[in-house]
Amino acid sequence: MKKWIDYIWVWCWVLIVNEKDAVILLKRTDKCTAWWEWMRTRPWWSIKFWETITEALKRETMEELWVEIELFWPILYLDDIREENWKKIHWSTWGSFGKIIKWTVINMEPEKHEKIEWFNINDLPKNVAKYTMHWIEEYKKYKNI
Repeated sequence: MKKWIDYIWVWCWVLIVNEKDAVILLKRTDKCTAWWEWMRTRPWWSIKFWETITEALKRETMEELWVEIELFWPILYLDDIREENWKKIHWSTWGSFGKIIKWTVINMEPEKHEKIEWFNINDLPKNVAKYTMHWIEEYKKYKNI
């Protein structure tokens, strides 16, 4: 079985926003061998066996950005089923919106992220991943922006 391809992958993500409606986006490095390496995206991860989605979101945010978050939206769900480069992909993705409640953002995985930056929700870079833009649009609806 090939990683990312031959089975359903269960992911979680969090769109971190602040009181000014800015979002944190991560730019992948060329050392990250995954297909999304040059896109700006939000923090996201796989869920460990016997771990709730909420636990995974909080744990991985701490491991990746060194911040503690509070979730403020019910858990959201999206199936990502597509064919890309002649390969079938199926990701089951769970997530939420969150805000930082403790510490400052630190890039804990520089081998994966070239940059971690705040962006105004109405002034985003051009290369934001489609799946990230989907949830940014949902957040804008939630806030009537």
